[in-house]
Amino acid sequence: MERPEIPENIESLALGELRELLAEMKTHVDDELASDSPDMDFLNAYASAGERVVELEVAERAVREMRERVSAAESALSAVAEAEPEVVAETDPEVEAEVEVEVEEPSAEAEVEVEVEVEGSLDHSADDVEDDSAADLSDGTETEESAVDKPSTADLSGDTETDTAEAAPSVRSTARVLPGVPGFSADAPIDDRLDVAKALSAKWQTVAESGTGERFAVVSIKAEYPDFADFTSGNMSGLYNDSIVAACAPLEPYYGVGFYSSEARPVFNSMPKFNAPRGGVKIYSSPRFSSDLIPADTGYGQWTSSDDNNESAEKNDCYDFECGSTTDYEVYGTYRCMNIRNLDAITFPELVAAHQNQLGSKWARYADRLLLDAMVATADIAVHASAIYGATRTILSRMDQIAAQYREKERLDDTPVLDVWLPRWVRNALREDVIRAANDSGVPEIVVDSVIASWFEDIGLVPHFTFDNPTSAGDLTAQAAGVVNGWPDSTWYVMSVRGNLGILDLGTINIGVSPNGSFRDSALTKRNRFQMFMESFEGLVNRGAPVWRGNVTVLANGAQPAGVTAVTDNATV
Repeated sequence: MERPEIPENIESLALGELRELLAEMKTHVDDELASDSPDMDFLNAYASAGERVVELEVAERAVREMRERVSAAESALSAVAEAEPEVVAETDPEVEAEVEVEVEEPSAEAEVEVEVEVEGSLDHSADDVEDDSAADLSDGTETEESAVDKPSTADLSGDTETDTAEAAPSVRSTARVLPGVPGFSADAPIDDRLDVAKALSAKWQTVAESGTGERFAVVSIKAEYPDFADFTSGNMSGLYNDSIVAACAPLEPYYGVGFYSSEARPVFNSMPKFNAPRGGVKIYSSPRFSSDLIPADTGYGQWTSSDDNNESAEKNDCYDFECGSTTDYEVYGTYRCMNIRNLDAITFPELVAAHQNQLGSKWARYADRLLLDAMVATADIAVHASAIYGATRTILSRMDQIAAQYREKERLDDTPVLDVWLPRWVRNALREDVIRAANDSGVPEIVVDSVIASWFEDIGLVPHFTFDNPTSAGDLTAQAAGVVNGWPDSTWYVMSVRGNLGILDLGTINIGVSPNGSFRDSALTKRNRFQMFMESFEGLVNRGAPVWRGNVTVLANGAQPAGVTAVTDNATV
């Protein structure tokens, strides 16, 4: 059986034509999937046709819902007209009240108007009619010379296949009272069917007493048809959200799915990047002052005038330069992937995005923790510090003390700053400590994150507050119902010369996403699924400067020098 001819523009086909095309193409799809070299153009066309059918069926359903709503509104208004027999009987048997629903064919927007038409003539005495009723009518109501034929709801009962391609998929309507209705302000919103009945009754009483045979609009229901793209963002409320139609309608489906976890990687982003096109680098470690690489009295010394007069005096031996050893650093891959059914990706992208967010946040924690573990592993020494006062005074003073020891040991200048990594909850502990501390005003002081960062910068440290922790430190205890958890007894830290620790970055490769869709292999295609795949190639590099790690005790109790009664020594973690 020959393949069907596939039009260049599938979107130009009506729903019925698309279904016929899909049925003909289906007989060839299985053969292509089983082939060693499938015709991907043919399979892509088949997938596109299927997606287009889903779009048109959703649009068709939306138009059908709109027609049912209009029909329900017409029935309700007819019931209102039937509820006024006494008014007609009291006036004249020849006077008829006719309620009509006017609907323009759906396009960019449609307007539904409820009108009251009075035919015949009325003969009332002056005692039965207020003197100014005619004047109020002529001043406040626009009239028409003759009735204009409008389409009725019967026009909406035909076949939907030929007109759904242009019909908008969802409707959002607003009902308002038109000018000239007693008891209602012009453009007043209509919230339910009872208000419609009241407006019709009020207008009927006015026109019944006027003796005119003209037609008057009472309520305007304006329906707006948004673009089909609104469905892709989860906005389908227009299909069901209409309080005027019926109180027994099914609950409205909400397709927006919340996702809030962060995929940020503060550890990765805190370090300079080194390109590693060959998959790694070989680093000559930076010579350290503290390593005694150069023996004492070698390569340097003093020469005085006495040495000039001393025939046996000699200068110290010069230092013999050697290349030294190297350390290899290699990149590794951290990946994430998710298999998705085609229909889920098409019909419920919001839920797919939520799952992608969770997968991405899990991956971010895993990848940043790998870097933190490597930083702890490469550390030369562990330096701990106990509490002296509250958290603010303890952490800042102890970190300044440790940084001073670092600079002293390596004979660093005062100008170069040091990088320090800390868990982000330290900021909250510092803030709490300040709030609990006594002050002259008696009003708790609130310090923002930028101020806390400036405290560290003032002592020559660049703080990097991380979302995650090294494996050895563990995570904060997950909060359960009951009393809020306290802070850990101590915080971990990692410190080094700024820029010494860096990231080997080979780049990020998105294998699972392409401009015209997502990557598919034959096995997934047979299951009508596709895979989103991402892998990041990275690694830690230490350029050779010392790396210190340790713990500092945290007591976020606001203790100040005058209020200190006891100090708890640090427990090493």
